[in-house]
Amino acid sequence: MEKQKSPPLCPSFLFLVFSVAGFRLLYCFASSKSIQPYKNPNLFKSPSHLSLAWDRLRISKGEATMCRVEGEESPVSGGGVSQNGKFSYGYASSPGKRSSMEDFYETRIDAVGGEVVGLFGVFDGHGGARAAEYVKQNLFSNLIQHPKFISDTKSAIADAYNHTDSEFLKSENSQNRDAGSTASTAILVGDRLLVANVGDSRAVICRGGNAIPVSRDHKPDQTDERQRIEDAGGFVMWAGTWRVGGVLAVSRAFGDRLLKQYVVADPEIQEEVIDKSLEFLILASDGLWDVVTNEEAVSMIKSIQNPEEAAKRLLQEACQRGSADNITCVVQQELLQMSPSLERHSLRMMSSSSPNPTARTSKGKSCFQEVEQAGQIRVLSALREVVSLTSIGRQMDVKAKNYYRLLGPHQLAV
Repeated sequence: MEKQKSPPLCPSFLFLVFSVAGFRLLYCFASSKSIQPYKNPNLFKSPSHLSLAWDRLRISKGEATMCRVEGEESPVSGGGVSQNGKFSYGYASSPGKRSSMEDFYETRIDAVGGEVVGLFGVFDGHGGARAAEYVKQNLFSNLIQHPKFISDTKSAIADAYNHTDSEFLKSENSQNRDAGSTASTAILVGDRLLVANVGDSRAVICRGGNAIPVSRDHKPDQTDERQRIEDAGGFVMWAGTWRVGGVLAVSRAFGDRLLKQYVVADPEIQEEVIDKSLEFLILASDGLWDVVTNEEAVSMIKSIQNPEEAAKRLLQEACQRGSADNITCVVQQELLQMSPSLERHSLRMMSSSSPNPTARTSKGKSCFQEVEQAGQIRVLSALREVVSLTSIGRQMDVKAKNYYRLLGPHQLAV
């Protein structure tokens, strides 16, 4: 007996069956608690803290990248030179892989008591950005207004740190959540460099080609810091890392009202003499120092003459090494020492606004003749930097080039 064949299924019936099954699967998928975060209009959009983009930036001797988080603040950089031409500076800052930015920095040049003063700082916030932003806006203003700023700079720095901390704590009375900040600062006054810090942002100098730390990271497990905390009635315990009260991973900071009895804002201050052996200074948040050693940081920017490019190079390296924190770097470079008369000439060149090429040439002739007569050929690179920054060097006419040739074997490249 021949077996009866089943009638073929209607295509429209198959479509209906699979559609219903598909909708049921989608409903179950969307209803699952384990995947509730995907029930949003940005289903196929990567979370912002994982969406890492890269900006292509050219730095000296090649290309490098600076990381930023998509949708958040982009990396920033900049720099400048002091009015007296004695030092230059650059900075670079990025949120890195973080979705929020709690790093702040300050680069400031002021005239105080007839002195040209450089003030540089890196401030790394925790518990939000409030404390770091407040310190950036107020610390240096409090410092230069101190009556002993020139005569007793160290005591003025200590007073400014504690005054700024107490004023911030007063402003925090209405806040429900504690906020705090580290600070690593460098003050240039005359031939002195004074570095002060609280927390784990760090300052490192290059002297004679060697990396020398000029600040100490304040960590709760350090013997003296732990003793100070315990003497004040606090305790240090392990919670992923050593923490004050099991909460804070630094033992000194601005803010942190609930831990203030133990987490002080008393800075450690170190003074260095500015001379020909001092090449440059690096201030940076722990976003750099977590992945780059002091020696590596100094070595990788030794050959970079532009401090902004040097700061960008450090930032790029920290990104490439996978730093998980905000990253901020400030680089301050010492220009070669000038004689007083040559310094006056350079200041006049920097402030010159004369559109007359002959007038500019006269200034250039006077400077270059003094260099030749005094035999101070080592200052030419510094003078060339000043000239280029004031847009004079590349605008000089044929007469100026003749004066360059007067220098013979020490002729500047134009």
